[in-house]
Amino acid sequence: MTMRPYVVRQGDYLTGLADRHGFDPKQVWEDQRNAELRAERPSPEVLAPGDIVFLPEHPPREHKINEKTTNRYRAQVRMVTVVLTLREGERPLASKHFTVEGASRRIEGTSDGNGRISFQVPTTVNEVQLTLLESGNSYPVRVGHLDPADELSGVRQRLAHLGYRSEQLSNAGDPLRIAIANYQRDHGLPVTGEADQATRECMSR
Repeated sequence: MTMRPYVVRQGDYLTGLADRHGFDPKQVWEDQRNAELRAERPSPEVLAPGDIVFLPEHPPREHKINEKTTNRYRAQVRMVTVVLTLREGERPLASKHFTVEGASRRIEGTSDGNGRISFQVPTTVNEVQLTLLESGNSYPVRVGHLDPADELSGVRQRLAHLGYRSEQLSNAGDPLRIAIANYQRDHGLPVTGEADQATRECMSR
């Protein structure tokens, strides 16, 4: 199979790329040419802009067309699973009823005892709206836009999602280090201001 290098862009994830370019994501991810990326990224659905993934190079697919008639084609769009954890500070928002709008259909569900929710959307969907029914609070959720936790961009995103917005600290030293230190202090971690392994793992729970 002929493979070509592809530079990952913001919002790319393997299942979405598979639908756009027409390949089996599991087969491609397990290809030896993607071994280095597999070792660096635990999940093919959480890639960082600039990552290099090798994709199959297929010729354009031809479809038969009958002149002066109606031609019908059927395409199957893959689904991707979105997993979120709802928290208020350190307290998980357990047993909270929610809805998701913006996918192919309205989704309803309830968070589990750890505040965790999971739902599926088509790979053609870039953003959905999550609403917590009891409070009425609504949040936009972008699909495929969270960078890996071992990238500083991923650390910034997770801090912002948790309410530690480093851009609001621009007048006080190194804003990212201060935001990390504030997070570490609030979560009982050693306060170093560095995104060490324990801090990254805590953010990704």
